[in-house]
Amino acid sequence: MTRWVEVAAGSGAYLNSTFVIGVAEAGREDGVDLIADPLVIDPLGQVLARASTLDDELVTAQIDLDEAAVARDRWNFLGRRHPGRTPAWSSRCGRRRRSPGWVRGA
Repeated sequence: MTRWVEVAAGSGAYLNSTFVIGVAEAGREDGVDLIADPLVIDPLGQVLARASTLDDELVTAQIDLDEAAVARDRWNFLGRRHPGRTPAWSSRCGRRRRSPGWVRGA
């Protein structure tokens, strides 16, 4: 299994104080091997369950949704945000940009 999937999903779970349930397709399709790495990660970034083969597999884990609240209260990432201290470019994030003139249909 690929370590980078675990790191990316685990950091997302940690930073958002939530569970991450990663799903992926496995097997072979149109001559291409699909490398699945389905997993379940808790709000602290720890892997609770993951597939043990590269074949189709059902991954299950028992989760306690109250753990997310505990993580949010413990780290309080959202409460520590300082929008006034972020660079000017951050205020433009998420806005639709005008297409440059050379783009067809602009």
